[in-house]
Amino acid sequence: MITAADSRVLAERYLAELPRRWRHVQSVGYRAEHVAEALRLADGALVAAAWLHDIGYGPAVTDTGFHPLDGARLLRRIGADDRVARLVAHHSCAVYEARVRGLEQDLLAEFEPEESITYDAVVFCDRSSAWRSCLPGNPAMSGPGRPKKPWLSSTRPRATCSIPHSCC
Repeated sequence: MITAADSRVLAERYLAELPRRWRHVQSVGYRAEHVAEALRLADGALVAAAWLHDIGYGPAVTDTGFHPLDGARLLRRIGADDRVARLVAHHSCAVYEARVRGLEQDLLAEFEPEESITYDAVVFCDRSSAWRSCLPGNPAMSGPGRPKKPWLSSTRPRATCSIPHSCC
């Protein structure tokens, strides 16, 4: 199992040149430390996945342009725990975006999804750490140049996703 400290160092190595992304990851990582303690999740998977969930945004990691898949593939290549790689691959209901991008079959073939309190906690930590920046009207989240995100449509089945998403 990759430790929380190792996860933080690895995330910083790949994301430090993206300051906004790195700040978000720090927020998610610290939140996960508290959530893991509150839920008594002692195996370290939540905290490691939280620190690593956006590692696929790193310029040196990007391959497909789909950060959950790119990050999980990196983690697998470097020998990180398979469970952590799967949590990263599927964080925040990534399968819906993968479907729109034509990568759903790749994602599902390479990384089995997990339904667990740990997965739910990764989603919670990611989404609750970013909610203010996602509010409607935030100029950073709307306007010219911001990609549309069709995988967030209201037609998506929410029962398979632990946290309802209304943003990002």
